[in-house]
Amino acid sequence: VHVMIASFAAAFVVTILAGLPITDSLITVFFTRFGSIVASLFPMFLFGAILAKLYTSSGAAGSIADSICNTMFRGAKTDRGRYALGFLTVIIASAILCYGGINAAVALIAIYPIALGVFRRAGIPKRFIMGAICGGAFTFALSGPGSPQPTNVVGMAIGTSSYCGLVAGLVGMLVEISVMLLVFTRLTVRATARGETFVAGPKDVFAEDSSSKPGFFVSLIPIIALLVIFNVLGVDIALSILITSVIAALIFLPRLGFKGVLLAVNTGAASSL
Repeated sequence: VHVMIASFAAAFVVTILAGLPITDSLITVFFTRFGSIVASLFPMFLFGAILAKLYTSSGAAGSIADSICNTMFRGAKTDRGRYALGFLTVIIASAILCYGGINAAVALIAIYPIALGVFRRAGIPKRFIMGAICGGAFTFALSGPGSPQPTNVVGMAIGTSSYCGLVAGLVGMLVEISVMLLVFTRLTVRATARGETFVAGPKDVFAEDSSSKPGFFVSLIPIIALLVIFNVLGVDIALSILITSVIAALIFLPRLGFKGVLLAVNTGAASSL
């Protein structure tokens, strides 16, 4: 059952058991409070979706992921080491995009074609790709210190900073990454011992090297700007992402053109709903 329907059903049960007036409790109280939550978070989703679309349309998201993978994926001398390094490149690339304010679902789409190439090169069975991407996009990148993702931001409502629990958070991130690498590598060793190997699906599209994408360091500028504006200057997250979106639009304007930027903004705004 969809969470919106389930939450309404729960509110209905509470209303009945507590003997509260049904109309006032469900319509006035429940939906008013529900709407206030949506309204408070919507600017962050709106500008975040626009920023994500600018990154995917310009190829900047793919440029970051591709550069991270190519840089890290080198020189493993054993099968186990090659497996661990393959997983690590995908996890880190996914996490960097999410720490840059890119929606986790968008990061998943951007990383997948690159992860295919990494896994093929490492000889890791394809079925572990989603675990590796989610290991970077849906874990410490959402709740780690300084993350601009909603999971970390909503906690600031009680007065804490965006990097609250910095040391413990960094230790937790290292533990998460270590455990994921240990588990993924062990599962892959077992799978390959049974004869499994990488086999691409009929609809899989591998990332292609292209000089048309923005450079790695140019692509990082909006991400760095967001982290500084949000964590160092303490600007509200919605305004931080708005400023970052403007920076990204200006940087990617020569590549996308005015119409391309406008299309990215419109598409991103629509998808934020």
